[in-house]
Amino acid sequence: MKRILFSVAVIVAAASAEAQWNVVALTPHGFAVSHAQSGASGIQCGYVVGSEVHAALWRGVPGSFVDLSPPSCSYSAAQCVNGGVEGGFANIGGHYHAAIWQGTADSYVDLSPAAWPDSIINGLWGGQQVGTVFDATRTEAGLWQGGPESFVNLHPAGADLSEAYCVSSGTQGGVVRWVPDGSGHAAIWHGSAGSVVDLNPANALDSTVYALSPDRQFGYASFEGHEHAGYWTGAADTFVDLNPSYVMDSICLGGNDQVQVGVVYDAGFKGHAAIWYGTASTYVDLGKFAHGYVDTYAWAVDGNEVVGVGRSVSTGNQVALRWIPQPKPIPSPTAHGR
Repeated sequence: MKRILFSVAVIVAAASAEAQWNVVALTPHGFAVSHAQSGASGIQCGYVVGSEVHAALWRGVPGSFVDLSPPSCSYSAAQCVNGGVEGGFANIGGHYHAAIWQGTADSYVDLSPAAWPDSIINGLWGGQQVGTVFDATRTEAGLWQGGPESFVNLHPAGADLSEAYCVSSGTQGGVVRWVPDGSGHAAIWHGSAGSVVDLNPANALDSTVYALSPDRQFGYASFEGHEHAGYWTGAADTFVDLNPSYVMDSICLGGNDQVQVGVVYDAGFKGHAAIWYGTASTYVDLGKFAHGYVDTYAWAVDGNEVVGVGRSVSTGNQVALRWIPQPKPIPSPTAHGR
């Protein structure tokens, strides 16, 4: 079975690496700025900016835009989507309220735990939501299952700060800071504060997990002052470094077992949306396909597509982007006389 899976991965990587990419801008009419941070099953989510900031949902094109912002809310964002459910927050009365939606503003559900004034959802999967609760002095990772009363605090005993960014197959991922003003350590949990696993590699200054698949954890680890995109398979000593040898800094923001996406920074610290196929040597600059955009970021993989953002050269505004692979045409054989 392992040999079969390896062969499939190689085929996927080779086909994708040879692809050209078409890029679709998602900013809807009437808005100046848009941001897409997640995608699943043909749905993209993020936010748009006009006179207010509103949580947004798309289905592939600007005209499909759905405003998810609940009534009386001037600031909201959708930060994740899976299984037809979107997660994020709505700022109401000056406080952040963790929220989920199911495709419309009317479906808004407030997940704010009663004991916390502020909360946000960063990731969701299979009926679970993860994020952060905070007040003036504390920031702590949390887990929900569809309602405010389901909240489970994931903050490890003795930690100074924790945040959860992602969840998959019963595993939650994020970061834990163990000492005040110290470095963050990439972490995973399995449903409780006591289940925390520290993934910080031995020689890393700091690290964070931003995304999960059932078997891998994606993020970065910092070595000698530079962030290196990479992934783990459940333990600190399994870190696979995706940072190309000629690049100073990179971060992995999303992925699955075959494909990873994120950002690589150039010498001027401008972002280049990036895609990898399991190793540093497979890096492809997706930013070069986004003509008319600079400072691009790839946030998520959706099937064979990539969701992210870029800054318009003409307006200077941030724009939600969707990368769609276009395989290279196969040349026709040279015709010969008979």
